[in-house]
Amino acid sequence: MVSIDFAESHNIRVQRLNELNTALMEAKTKRIEKENLYRELKRISDQPEMIESMPAVVANPLIQQLKAEYIKIKADYSKLSQRYGPEHPKMIRLRSEIKELKAKIASEVKKIARSIETEYRVAKKQEEALNKALEEEKKKALALSEKEIQYNVLKREVEINRALYESLLKRAKETNITEDLQVSNVSIVDPARIPDVPFKPKKGLNILLATIVGLTMGIGLAFFLEYLDDTIKTPEEVERYLKIPFLGYIGRVIIAKDNPYNPDLVVLKEPKSHIAEMLRNIRTNILFSTSNFPRKAILVTSSTQGEGKTFLTINLAISLAQMGKRVVVVDTDLRKPRIHPIFGLKKHPGLTDVLTGNHSLESVIQDTKLENLKIIPCGTIPPDPAELLSSEVMKGLIDKLKEQFNFALFDSPPVMSVTDPTILANLADGVIIVIKGGETPRPPIQRTLQQLSELDTKVLGVVLNGIDFQKGKYYYHYYYKYHYDYGYGEKEVKKGKNKKFSIKSALLPIFLIVGVTSLFLLGVFTFYHGKEKKSLGDTLSSEQVIETESPLVKTPFKVEKEALPKRKKTAQKKTPKNENYIIKTKNPQKKFIIYVASFKNKTLADALITTLKNKGYSAYGSWVHLPQGDDWIRVKIGPFFTKEEAEKIRNQIEKQEGISTRLVLKDTR
Repeated sequence: MVSIDFAESHNIRVQRLNELNTALMEAKTKRIEKENLYRELKRISDQPEMIESMPAVVANPLIQQLKAEYIKIKADYSKLSQRYGPEHPKMIRLRSEIKELKAKIASEVKKIARSIETEYRVAKKQEEALNKALEEEKKKALALSEKEIQYNVLKREVEINRALYESLLKRAKETNITEDLQVSNVSIVDPARIPDVPFKPKKGLNILLATIVGLTMGIGLAFFLEYLDDTIKTPEEVERYLKIPFLGYIGRVIIAKDNPYNPDLVVLKEPKSHIAEMLRNIRTNILFSTSNFPRKAILVTSSTQGEGKTFLTINLAISLAQMGKRVVVVDTDLRKPRIHPIFGLKKHPGLTDVLTGNHSLESVIQDTKLENLKIIPCGTIPPDPAELLSSEVMKGLIDKLKEQFNFALFDSPPVMSVTDPTILANLADGVIIVIKGGETPRPPIQRTLQQLSELDTKVLGVVLNGIDFQKGKYYYHYYYKYHYDYGYGEKEVKKGKNKKFSIKSALLPIFLIVGVTSLFLLGVFTFYHGKEKKSLGDTLSSEQVIETESPLVKTPFKVEKEALPKRKKTAQKKTPKNENYIIKTKNPQKKFIIYVASFKNKTLADALITTLKNKGYSAYGSWVHLPQGDDWIRVKIGPFFTKEEAEKIRNQIEKQEGISTRLVLKDTR
C-alpha cells in the first residue's frame, strides 16, 4: 500500500485559495471604482461641460495642453477684437482656430469616455474570471477532502485486516506448539455443593439498584421539567428576568355551577372574598408607586391574549371607585371589546364614534351601579383602529378625561398581536402589564417590555394573574394564610385540618418511579430465574391511597388555595437600627395593633410608613422571616390600650386613605 501525504496538497490548495481570494477582492475593488466612474459618465453624458470637469478628463495631459492653447487663442481673440472688426482676416483665423481646438477637445473627451467604459468592462470580465477560478479551486479542494476521507477509510480497513491476520497467525503457531505437549492428569480439588440459598435473583441488590435508578430518574426528570419551564410564576422571577416592579398577584377563580354573578365583577359582588382583597392590595401598591408623580391615564395590557387584562381593568376601576375616586374605564380594544356586556351596557355610541366626530364625549359616557364609575364602550368596530387611536382627537380625548376624572383606565389588546397598545402606551401616563402566572413564557413578555421601553413609556409594574395556590411550590401559601386567616367575621374563618404543602406532594412522582422501577426489576429477575412469580397487581393490592381536599372559600367565586402549616419558630435575622422597624413594644399594657399591609419591597413599605407618620399616625414596620427563607415587611399602627381606641383610628384610616386594615391582638409573649 502506497502512503499518500495529503497535508502538502492541502497547504497548496489553501495557498492557492488565499491568492485567488486576494486577487478577487482587488479586482472587485477596481471594478467598483470603474463602475462608479462609468455610471457617473453615463449620468452626465448629455452635459459636455460636466464631462470635461471629470477627474479622468481634467488629469489628461493632452486635454490640458489643448485647453491651454484654447485659453491663449481666446485671449488673443479678445485682445484683437478691440482693434479689428469681426470680419478682419485675423479675427476670422482666430475663430477658426478656436473652433478647431473645441473640436479636438470634444474628440479627446469622447476618447477618454470610451476608454472609461472599456476599462469598466475589462475590470468586470476580470472579476468574473477570478470568481470562476475561485469556485473551481473550491471544488477541487472539496474533491480532495472527499478523496482523503475515502483514503483514510481504506487505510483503516487495511490496518484492521493486517492486525487480524497477525492474530490468526499467532494462534495457529500456538496451536501447533500445544499439539506437541503431553496432557496432564485432571484431579478433583473441591467437589460441588448444593447452595443453601438461591444464587439468583439477589433481591436486596436488585431493590437497592432499582431504588438508586428510580431516584436518579425521578430527580433528573424533576430538574428537567423545571428547566423546560420558562414561565413567570413568582415575584422573584419578575425582578430577576424582567427588572420591573411587582404590584401583586391574583388567585385563580373557579366559577361555581350555581354562580349568579359575572366573575369579572368579583370586587363589586363579593367585596369580602380573597380575590377582592388581592385586588385591593394591587390598588394600594399602584397608589403608593404613583404618589410622587400622579398618573391619571393608566393602560392595562399584556403580551398575549387571555391573561386577564379586562378582569384587572374592571376590578381595579371598581376598587378605586369604592374608595371615592372618580374613575372612567375606556374600552380601547377595538377588535374584540368585552367591557360593555360585562356591565350590561350598550355598545353604541362609544369611543370610535367620538374619534370619528359623530358624537360628543359626554354623550358616550355611560353610568354604572357605582356612582363614581363611568364606562366608555368601544362603539362601532372600525376598519382602521390604529389610525383612530394615533389621531390628535384621541390625544385630546385623554386630556379631557384626565381633567374630569381622577383615573382613566384603558383596556387594550395584547402588545404582541396588534400595534394598538404601543400607540396607547405613548399617550398614557403609565402601563400595567398582566402576566398569566405559570403559563406565559418569558420571551413574549421580554419582547413586550422591549417595545414599551423603546417608546420611553413608564411601566408601573407587573400583576401575576391566575396563580394556583394549591400547587404550593412557592411562598404564596404563607402570604395567603397570613393575609386571609383573619377573615371578615366568623363566617369566613375556617378552623380544622389544613392541607399544607409538603415534600410528599413534590416527591410523589419520584417515589412512584422508584416503586415501579423496583417492582419491574424484581419481577424481571424472578421470572427469568423461575423464582417467586408475583404479579404486579398482588404487589399493589396492599397499597393505600389517601386523598384530602383543600377547603374552598365560601363565595360564588371558588378560589384555589392551600392552607399552610403552623409556622415553626425560626431565628429572626438581625435588623438594622431604624426608627421605622421595631420588634416589640416595651409597654405590655398596649395590646391592640392595626395591621395595614405587607410588602416584599422595602421602598414601598418606607413610603407607606412615611406617609402615615406625616399624617400623625404611629406607624412602624417589622420584619417577618418565613420558613422558606422569604423576608416580608409588615406595616402596622399602634399599639393601643383599648379596642375602641384602635377601632376609631382604624375607621379613620380606611375612610381617609382607602386602605383595608385589620385589628389584631399584640403578641405579648
